[in-house]
Amino acid sequence: MNKKIIGVIVGIIIIGGIYYIMSYQATFPTQSVQEPTSLERQQPATATEAVLKIGASATLGNYIVGANGFSLYTFANDKIGISNCTGACATNWPPYIVPAEGARAADSTITGQVGTVQRADGSIQLTYNGMPLYFWIKDVNVGDTTGHGVNNIWFIARP
Repeated sequence: MNKKIIGVIVGIIIIGGIYYIMSYQATFPTQSVQEPTSLERQQPATATEAVLKIGASATLGNYIVGANGFSLYTFANDKIGISNCTGACATNWPPYIVPAEGARAADSTITGQVGTVQRADGSIQLTYNGMPLYFWIKDVNVGDTTGHGVNNIWFIARP
């Protein structure tokens, strides 16, 4: 066979294959099921519920959790009333954001002071005894405490 004819046949096959793939995907689009993000799972408390509760672990004892049951952490690089976790840090350690107006109640077993600090982006972050509180993106289930001790600067919040 002539090389030109072979080239034309190969070209037609390639174009036909591309057309087939494109029309197949248009007919049967792939569906992606998105898991809720850590931030979506860790929504702020409503104004009617306690923003802080007690969680317990055999290895860590009692610790503080958010209204959603997820563990809360403190950041050693923060100062009382100042959150220093921004950008990528806040992506991995979502701050416990609460409505500007709302409850600041804690379970009766939590005796420290519940407060807030305004972050650089204007959002309101919950504090405990003045220290800003965070979730950990790798805690995917209520009761997870995988952020405790990370880089020796993240620690579970204690009542």
